[in-house]
Amino acid sequence: MTDSYFPFTSGSGTQVDTSQWSMMARNWVPTGVIKGALNELAVTAAGTAMSVSVDTGRAFIMGGQYQNDASKAVQIAAADATNPRIDLIALRIDWSANTIGIVYLEGTAAASPVAPSLTQNDILSGGTRWEIPLAQVAVAANATAISSSDVTDERYYATEGTINIRAFGAKVDGVTDDSAPLIAALASEGMTIILPKGVCLIDGVPAFGTIKNVRIIGQNGSILRFNGPSSFNSQTLFTDMSHVQFENVTFEAPNAPLSAIIGSSTNVEWLKFRDCTFQDITPTFLLSAKGHVTFDKCTWTQTSSPPSTLAQTIGGVGEDFYVIDCGFNFAFNGGSGCLISVTTNQPIFPKNVWIVNNHFMDENQTGYLVDAAVDIEPNGSTQLENINILNNTFYNSRIYASGADRISIRGNRFRWTSVGVGQPNWTQIQIYNSSATVPPTGTVELIDNRIIQDTITSGMGGTPCPVKQVQACDRLVIRENRILMNTSGNAVGYMLELNTSSIESIIEENTFEQTNTNPNVVLIANDTTGSNGDLKIRRNKVRTGQWQHFVGLLGASGSMNTLEFSDNDLTEVGLSTGTNYGTWLYSPSVVPTRKLTQRNLNFAPGALGAPGIPSSGTQFTNPFSVPAFVFVTGGTVSSIVINGATTGLTGGSFMLNPEDTITLNYSGAPSWAWAGTQ
Repeated sequence: MTDSYFPFTSGSGTQVDTSQWSMMARNWVPTGVIKGALNELAVTAAGTAMSVSVDTGRAFIMGGQYQNDASKAVQIAAADATNPRIDLIALRIDWSANTIGIVYLEGTAAASPVAPSLTQNDILSGGTRWEIPLAQVAVAANATAISSSDVTDERYYATEGTINIRAFGAKVDGVTDDSAPLIAALASEGMTIILPKGVCLIDGVPAFGTIKNVRIIGQNGSILRFNGPSSFNSQTLFTDMSHVQFENVTFEAPNAPLSAIIGSSTNVEWLKFRDCTFQDITPTFLLSAKGHVTFDKCTWTQTSSPPSTLAQTIGGVGEDFYVIDCGFNFAFNGGSGCLISVTTNQPIFPKNVWIVNNHFMDENQTGYLVDAAVDIEPNGSTQLENINILNNTFYNSRIYASGADRISIRGNRFRWTSVGVGQPNWTQIQIYNSSATVPPTGTVELIDNRIIQDTITSGMGGTPCPVKQVQACDRLVIRENRILMNTSGNAVGYMLELNTSSIESIIEENTFEQTNTNPNVVLIANDTTGSNGDLKIRRNKVRTGQWQHFVGLLGASGSMNTLEFSDNDLTEVGLSTGTNYGTWLYSPSVVPTRKLTQRNLNFAPGALGAPGIPSSGTQFTNPFSVPAFVFVTGGTVSSIVINGATTGLTGGSFMLNPEDTITLNYSGAPSWAWAGTQ
């Protein structure tokens, strides 16, 4: 082994050659124009001649320093008569000639011209010349002068702690494989790496190795594009990354049959993506991570050849996972998938998940839509912890959530509209457990959400249901939400479908609306068997339409501890008529141990035997000792009079206290149903 050292004024270290000096000096300042020095070698054109000017400035290039203290004119070759051309102004270090200077590289005229390639042969590898770009010059066919709009700045700066990927030989032209330069740049621990405008192409599955403590910053138009032959369809590109941050970079993988771009449950952590765009990513982008991952102000789009199935876009992340202020815009051609999948999978046990202020949109409104925009699901018997889905917008997309000790779904906006026939389950929030092994525990809260289902018709499969809880939890709170169903025909649906084997389910201070006047819709359905907990329905407002039942305990068997239905405002609704219709509670098998109903407005606790229809014009007095609702339908009615006052209506719901009167004026007798109120 031979020791090497330099420079010294005496001894062995006095003999320093060019390659040694270049190697040493690169540790001081990276290659590039020195920012703030004179006029930074700016390239300009006056528009009066076939020439450009290179202003004053200094640069550091592969260990050598260059200074220009006076503006230099560079002559541009004559334009081609037929085709345009792109030329290049560059700075060159020539180790064989011992010079550094500005050079002009003439391009080739073509219908679609490209800039000439830079020569980048490092002296440390036996090369003699290295060039860095200053500007591109567009030369139009038959041009007689170069204007300022023909000049495109290509400089990058030798900022301390910053290095441009071009310094490693990257072409960034979308054609050349830049894998090797990117690998070399990402190995620069502690550095900020500049990804210049253009397309940095990664072809195949190169070995990226360990990437630690680097920051990758894109300039406007910086694209990192991943390709790969089908033989790599089970591989992941980045499997060992920590303390890595990407900013202002566009990621593309339209033809990359990879398993994932990034993924490792043990060696990927502390990642941040800020102001990045993810376009046409066909594999999973982030399959798994140990923890501490943030996506901030990012955009996801699927614009070309959308897949029929997307396994997931962002996968399982351990402790501290943040998706904030992002936009997800997809258009799936059938199939299913999820955009964010938070799962447990040894050794990943997600906790502290925050999905906040994002926009989720599936633009395909006629097929099977995104299976879940957000999928919170354990894989095995381990619980997730502290899941927060706050202030997001979901358009034609939904949430699945399960297996966590605390789930908070708060302040979100949902809208499902213009959907096709055959969707098996129109649900926007589903608290569930697919494996039936890890139901949610702790508290599940749905608070201050706005949920709209449009165009729900009787021709669709399944049962429309904006909110569905099919697995138990310790405590379920549904509070201050507004839920609207726009049904048509005889569409069957539930506003809420619950599993109240939860210890306690509280539904309070919500507003429920549905538009159809002939529905088969139940306001709150409990469709479970066995021992059910307490169901408390309090201080809700139910508006518009008519209902099959307000509460349906639909389990084939079982019991319930307490059913409370109190302080609800039902003044703007009525109950439908027909078989098994017209009661506030439909409970053929599940019998509450304790039933409490009090202080409800316009509330019908049960059907009353309807008296016969009186003759037209005959005043009829309520024969019951309790207030009653009278539902008048059909016939040919000209007017309805209550206590001597004409209502202006020919049908509908009317409240009669004891001793109140009703008069029906008709030419064809209607029918009516009576239901007692409290």
